[in-house]
Amino acid sequence: MIFKNNTKRRKYNRSSTLMKLSTVAVCCMVLTTIVSFIMLTGRMSEVKKLTAPENYDTYDKYVCMITSDDEGQFWQEVYQVAKDAGKEMGICVDMLSDTINIQQNPAQLLNIAIASHPDGIILEANSSDEMTIMLEKANEADIPIVTVLSDGMASDRISYISVNNYTLGQIYGSQVIGVAEKNANVLILTRSDTNAIGENLIITGIQDTIMDSEEYRNINITSNTIIDDDAFAIEESVRNIFMHSRTLPDVIICLDEQITTCVYQAMIDYNKVGQVQLLGYYDSDTILEGVRQGVIHSTIAVDTAAMGQDCVDAFAEYWESGYVSEYYDVDAKLITIENINSVVKEGNNE
Repeated sequence: MIFKNNTKRRKYNRSSTLMKLSTVAVCCMVLTTIVSFIMLTGRMSEVKKLTAPENYDTYDKYVCMITSDDEGQFWQEVYQVAKDAGKEMGICVDMLSDTINIQQNPAQLLNIAIASHPDGIILEANSSDEMTIMLEKANEADIPIVTVLSDGMASDRISYISVNNYTLGQIYGSQVIGVAEKNANVLILTRSDTNAIGENLIITGIQDTIMDSEEYRNINITSNTIIDDDAFAIEESVRNIFMHSRTLPDVIICLDEQITTCVYQAMIDYNKVGQVQLLGYYDSDTILEGVRQGVIHSTIAVDTAAMGQDCVDAFAEYWESGYVSEYYDVDAKLITIENINSVVKEGNNE
């Protein structure tokens, strides 16, 4: 009898425990449902407010923006200025890659943009065959294109916005004179997307500046195209120069923000500071720190605000009159350790 009573007691306790657990589970489900309902109601209220007619941003035109490095600080600054300026003028400027989940090169993005038939396209063009074909396709579709920083080969764009490449070469040339000895080797690093004509103008500007100098010396200038499929590929290409080159160049000139950052880091990693003179491009926080440390001898800062504004102004002028300036010249500033504080302060005030 004692055994049977114990068995009944255990069964009762087990049933009681199950009932308590079930009650707790039901309470949790009810509580979760209530919380979810409250959150959903709140979200629906927010959506209603956002979709109210008075909160809509209305635009007359839609413009896609396509660059080779849309996540870099340089292009983000250009895009933000163009976006803000466009909003004031009824022009929606959209970085196309933000809506594409799959990695695409500029020519592929251009093809997607053409298919959506926007009112205009802001494009960092290049001289590849694929890009040339896409530019012709855009022209056939009557989509106006403004190229920025780098132009396409025989492109049918309405305007080109950039720093004067020959002037850029002159600035670099003056720096080469200051740091290179006789018979020095100068290496120019560019991306595969860099326009060949623009690169040649930069090299010509460097050579002419050196030859016209009273301190003329024999300097060997070569260029190397960096593999730029992604940020990791650029980093690996730069590291290979430091790891596998028998003799490093005396001066390295970088024509891109990412390449400048990678070379700067490689010089530190491989203890080449002082052995190689680095002339950089752009004024990101990392690059400016390199100038302050003396690792980067100098860098050239492009007026990204003016570049973004000019992109929108070019389209506005074209749509209003049917004509537009073929070329917009953007200013560039040389930043060295001697003037970095004044230049950066001036830029912040602007």
